[in-house]
Amino acid sequence: MSKTIFRPFWSFDAVKTEEWLSAMHAKGYTLQKIHFASRRFVFEETAPVQTFYRIVYDKDKNGAPQIYLQDGVYDQVCFSKNFYVLRTEQTTPAMAPSYEGFLKRNKMIGFVAGFLLLAYFVMSFFPLAIIFVIFSVFAFTSLSLYVVMQVMLSSFIPLLITILTIFTFLKLRKTNRQLEKLCGDTLDLSLTLPKDTLMSKSETIRLRRSGQLIKKTKLAWQYAPDKVEIWLEQMAQAGYHLNHMSKPGNSFFFLKGEPYQAKYHVDYQNRTDPSYFNLNKEAGWKLYFTSLSRFQNLSVWGQEYTDAPPMFYSDSDSKIRHARKFALTYSLCFFPVCLMYMAIIVSNLFLFPHIGLARMLVQNLIFLLLILELGFFATRTILYYFRVKKTAAQD
Repeated sequence: MSKTIFRPFWSFDAVKTEEWLSAMHAKGYTLQKIHFASRRFVFEETAPVQTFYRIVYDKDKNGAPQIYLQDGVYDQVCFSKNFYVLRTEQTTPAMAPSYEGFLKRNKMIGFVAGFLLLAYFVMSFFPLAIIFVIFSVFAFTSLSLYVVMQVMLSSFIPLLITILTIFTFLKLRKTNRQLEKLCGDTLDLSLTLPKDTLMSKSETIRLRRSGQLIKKTKLAWQYAPDKVEIWLEQMAQAGYHLNHMSKPGNSFFFLKGEPYQAKYHVDYQNRTDPSYFNLNKEAGWKLYFTSLSRFQNLSVWGQEYTDAPPMFYSDSDSKIRHARKFALTYSLCFFPVCLMYMAIIVSNLFLFPHIGLARMLVQNLIFLLLILELGFFATRTILYYFRVKKTAAQD
């Protein structure tokens, strides 16, 4: 007797799916096939046995490599173009395929989900939330119940898509950490972040009250990295020792002390791994801040010196490539959004007779402010690139 079970998000947690397959086999249901496209698992009744399953994602591979099949330990249950499933009655086999394929795949899906959430927030949720708050004040006086219901119904599908995207992002973020440990790709930031200089909340309050610890907040500093580097070096020359930064990265905490020479570098990477942090640490750089994501990662490094200042990038071409990559990433994110907001403003002008003067003015003002803000950020990154290019040409 066969049994089919639908699991739409099974690949988001491969380890949990394998445990579920083993539990099903222990109940008397052995896996016969997985319809990977439709997310359906087909089982047949069998004698209950403790069994070990391993699902492998290996791009462009049709079936398991012979190394796992030649000694007879594993049986290949099924396979497709990118997946294959192994099974053995050894509950703890000596050799098992790695989760590296799943980890790379899920990181990419998580990155796309995170980018879509950010784009949705910037393009839709943020301005619409402001508009909703403003107009909800006048809901009972100027909006009919029919209009309110129409708005709610039209928002259902976008809301459902948003919820699924949030679920995907959070689920993959959790399971990817587990896969990183299983693959040995663990990043111990205690080796790089200045854990020895971090202090408790009570100690921070005491030092700030005594004037020994000062806090400086800089908003949107990441869009002009060279300027914040110069500022940090000037603070060091004035006797302010960078101690740590806040988790979001907007606040800098300094301890008062003797003036010293230090070189700082704000580094942007599309993707980081443990070797990136460890190599820079071995080169004498100290990590003061790194963004939570290892995709589109921004880090602040510093190093004290006495003679010649150390260089994070040894040649001018590397500096220019880094600055170009940084400017392109942010400008390509912000400028299309600005163009979309401009199109909405123009459409509001044409729809003015239907939406009313007050609504048109409020919406256009909100979108205009967002255009100015995002355009300012994008422009700062482009100017940063030209400054780096000009400095490199003078060297």
